Amino acid sequence: MIRTIVIVFAVIIFFLFSVITVPVILIAGLFDRYTRDMIALRCVQFIFRIILFLSGAKITVEGTEHVLKDRAALYALNHRGFFDILLTYVNMKRPSGFVSKIEIKKVPFLNFWMYFVRCIFLDRNDPKSSMRTIADMTGRLKAGCSVCICPEGTRNRTEQNLLPFKSGSFRVALRAGAPVVPVAVYNTNAVLEDHFPRIRPAKVYISFLEPIETAQLKKSDTDALCQQVYAEIDRKIESFKQAQ
Repeated sequence: MIRTIVIVFAVIIFFLFSVITVPVILIAGLFDRYTRDMIALRCVQFIFRIILFLSGAKITVEGTEHVLKDRAALYALNHRGFFDILLTYVNMKRPSGFVSKIEIKKVPFLNFWMYFVRCIFLDRNDPKSSMRTIADMTGRLKAGCSVCICPEGTRNRTEQNLLPFKSGSFRVALRAGAPVVPVAVYNTNAVLEDHFPRIRPAKVYISFLEPIETAQLKKSDTDALCQQVYAEIDRKIESFKQAQ
C-alpha cells in the first residue's frame, strides 16, 4: 500500500507543478501548435515514467523502431488495464492522443492534460458521438497527430487473449491514409486491476509491431485490416505468455 501512496503523492505534486507548466504550454501554442503539443507530450511522459518506476514493474519493450517519428499513425492496442496507456504513451515520438470514455473528462486536472495531448472523448451512450469521434480521429491524423485506440472497446477481464475488435476505428486510418501500428500489451492488469487499489510490481510486456500501410486500401478492406491487426496482436500475446 505504501507504493500506492507514494505514486498518488507524486501525481499530486505533478498536478501542482501544472500551475507553472500550463501557462508555458499555452504561450507556446500561440506561436506553434506542434511545439505546444510536444511540450505537453514530454510533461505527461515524465509523470508516466515516474509512475512506472515507482510501481516496480519489470518492463519488456519491443519494436520501438516501429513507433513513427515523422508520420502520424493509428496505434491499435489491446486493453488489459490502466498501465496499457502508460506503457504505450511513454514510447510515443510525436503528438499522440488516446480515445477515452467521456467520463474521464470530468476528472479535475487530468481532463485539461488530456486536452493538451489531443485526447478524444467518446460518449458510449450517445450514438452520434461515435460519428463525431471518427471525424475527430480522421482530422487529427490528417493534421499529423497520432491516435491511440483500444479496438476491443472496453477492458478485457476474461482469460482470453483478446475480445472481439470493433472495425469502425480502422476505417479512420483508411480515410486518413495513415498507417496502422498494432500494439500488443500483456500482464498489465497484474500491476493494478487484479488487486485494486493496490499497485504491485509485475512483469509487463509491450511490443510495437510493424506498421501496416493503408494508403492503397479501400473501404471494403476495413474488415480484413481489422482481422489482420487482431491476428498479429494475438500471436504476440501468445509469445509473451511463452516467455514468462
